[in-house]
Amino acid sequence: MSISLQTIKTSVNQEIPTIYLQIETKKYLFNIPDAFQRFRPDHKINNLRGPKFFFSRLQPQYINGLFGFSQTLFSNENLSNGSQIFGPPNIKQFLQELKQSIIVGYCLQPYSVYEFGTGKYFNGINKEQIQFMQNKEEQKEESKKQEIQASEKDINNPTKNIGDNTNIYKDEHIQIIACMTQNGKQSAISCFIGVPNKIPGKVDASKLDAKGIKGKERGILLQKGELILSDGTKILADDFKDEDQASPCFLILDIQDISEIDQLEKNDQIQNFYSQNIDFKERQIQLIIHLAKPEIVKNEKYQSFMRKLVPEKKEIQPRHIFTSSQFYKTPKSEKQINEYNEVHNRKQAHMCLLQTFNQNFPNVFEKLDILNTNNDNKQQQQKEEQNIDNVLEFTDEDKLIKAWNYYQFILKPLNKIGYQQLQNYDLKEEPQFVLPQEEIKTLQQTSYKSQAENIDPFVTFLGTGSMCPSRLRNVSGILIENQGDYFLFDCGEGTYCQLIEKYGQEKTNQILKNLKSIIITHSHSDHHLGFLHLLHMRKIIFQDSDQVQKVFVTLPACMGVWYKIYSQNIENLDDFCHLVFNQQLNEYDDNFTFEYLKEQFKDQNQLDLVSDDYIKNMYEQTQKNSHLYLDMMQQCNSHLYPIPVEHCPQAYGIISKFYDKSNEKYVKITYSGDTRPCETFIKESQDADIMIHEGTFNDELQKNAESHGHSTIREAVTSAIKANAKQLIITHFSQRYSKIPKFDFEELNSENIDESQKQYLNYLKLKTVFAFDQLSGKVSQFWDYGATTWFIAKNLNIDKEETEETEQEDDKKNKKGDKKQQKKQKK
Repeated sequence: MSISLQTIKTSVNQEIPTIYLQIETKKYLFNIPDAFQRFRPDHKINNLRGPKFFFSRLQPQYINGLFGFSQTLFSNENLSNGSQIFGPPNIKQFLQELKQSIIVGYCLQPYSVYEFGTGKYFNGINKEQIQFMQNKEEQKEESKKQEIQASEKDINNPTKNIGDNTNIYKDEHIQIIACMTQNGKQSAISCFIGVPNKIPGKVDASKLDAKGIKGKERGILLQKGELILSDGTKILADDFKDEDQASPCFLILDIQDISEIDQLEKNDQIQNFYSQNIDFKERQIQLIIHLAKPEIVKNEKYQSFMRKLVPEKKEIQPRHIFTSSQFYKTPKSEKQINEYNEVHNRKQAHMCLLQTFNQNFPNVFEKLDILNTNNDNKQQQQKEEQNIDNVLEFTDEDKLIKAWNYYQFILKPLNKIGYQQLQNYDLKEEPQFVLPQEEIKTLQQTSYKSQAENIDPFVTFLGTGSMCPSRLRNVSGILIENQGDYFLFDCGEGTYCQLIEKYGQEKTNQILKNLKSIIITHSHSDHHLGFLHLLHMRKIIFQDSDQVQKVFVTLPACMGVWYKIYSQNIENLDDFCHLVFNQQLNEYDDNFTFEYLKEQFKDQNQLDLVSDDYIKNMYEQTQKNSHLYLDMMQQCNSHLYPIPVEHCPQAYGIISKFYDKSNEKYVKITYSGDTRPCETFIKESQDADIMIHEGTFNDELQKNAESHGHSTIREAVTSAIKANAKQLIITHFSQRYSKIPKFDFEELNSENIDESQKQYLNYLKLKTVFAFDQLSGKVSQFWDYGATTWFIAKNLNIDKEETEETEQEDDKKNKKGDKKQQKKQKK
């Protein structure tokens, strides 16, 4: 049996990692921060069937990655069956409320949830048994009925892994002990203790020889565990085994406030692991993972606590892994230096692709800040004073480890114990992308002048894929800067991480400080799951300021329930943003009333959880915020507003106008969100300087586009031609296309075409840009980008990339979540 742990971070400055425990084929994950699932394949975390999730705290940096990841598992056949979530008090209430909402709620149905400390829980139901109810008013009653009717094998009951002690999880491989603390009103699990089974002793061959058991008889004994001798005597393999070895235990220590140490020291379960109390023949701590920052770890109380856990005898002292980005360890030997360089120079697939683009087209693709080695060296020098070699003076330096990506700690087998590179993983091997150099020089560039002088907004594509993050494309997010003000169109999971990679920490902080609005086009998760983490990181920037500059967040009204659930259970968003509903900002929706908003809560079974006064207050506050939004836009010499499009209920596009000083001329950028070709959007996009339009499918998949509410590339181009848009940028590509949609270039270059086809091809080749993640530039510069991205589409080597799901599965999910609203629209 093998046991290993990994610590996984999605960005350099991420404080809370995911800790991934694998025991044979069983998978356990501790905390799921934003963007985890995009980088999971790089860490060889695959085949996650029925994983167990453990959360330390109900805080954004611990749980925000769960929502998208749970959808991914749900969409893959049976992967979510048997999945269980364990966490601190209130996690059951939060996820049970979320289970009723249209935002990721349906994909939580197979999951069971259990609260340590309180013992509260709810069951999950295996995917095959789930029936999506047409009438959401009957959903709760129907869910109970399903649970009764489902056979026992289809019920996912978390209490089967809980014994008499409500704070201990146990299965056939391991006990996981949750050590609770209280900090103000919030409960937390400040320490998880993992206690795997004892390591069985091996059969001693010399004892078998002494008994005369050889050959075939020995094989039967070892295989079956018992043997009947010729005289009828029964012998057991256990009688010939060495003594079992102690359980190789580990601790995950997550201390945010030093007062939590006082509470842990009073915990009976913790005291059982003090070196003076522990039976080293039964249990031995092999690893302690420290999530705390340096100022906590260096505190005398923390140090004293460690002395109680760590034996004086150095040969049995545990190793320590420190995960905080504020820690640093100086590599000393040549081997350590080489290992350090391999890890820190390792580029993920999307970085390799963008590096290729930057090397070939530096005027189009800027170098990512994360690839700037000077920044890395500067950060190392700043961290030198927090070198972990001196953190625990009573432990040898070689047992103090800085957490690295792509490494794992082996707990078992004991002869391999230690921190080492992932097996079958070559850090030097990176994806290669090739472009024909001789043709690059022939690319022609053109010039363009916008309608408004001295106004030239800067556009950055932070995500250009659909459904869920992939290795080469993140999900939707477009950042626009105009005269120092920033506006974000959609904010898919991992958007903050994309900002850090593109601009670095200092510039990202500046962007977030000056971010005026986030406009979410519709309720599908690939367009909004990242805004929660982004708002949390923005809040941290302002934590030392006397006054927080609130950002405007505009959502479809159906997402008001999601906003309420998250604010009441995880983090109060009202403290640092102004909520506005898209329906309040456009002339096409004239029926937004208190009753309309109340209907959104009713549809998602929330009326028994909130009062009319709460909904009325939300309605009145958002009405007030909508006027503040218009005032803010006027101050920014801008006008950004949503318009309805044809995708799912309450789907919107965005029209943006950035005015010059005269307030008469403007630069116009329009964004379709997800939509079928839409006459309203075409009308509002007339003479746009840039039209950004989704092109999920290539032209061969016209029927898919029609049935799933998306557009083909031809339909996007046709919409731009009808709108007389000066430039078209296509985004939101299906994951069918690993890098770029496929084209039949021979057909495109054929001379036997009619006038409409000729018009389409001319616009496609001369005025259309295919967006890639981190593609950025001023509006005037995008006029030059079309030839470049067309060249890439034609010449970039294409290989088949494994993806997590297909677009069909995603749209199937979305359609199920929308059934009730679609039915109402028809009425």
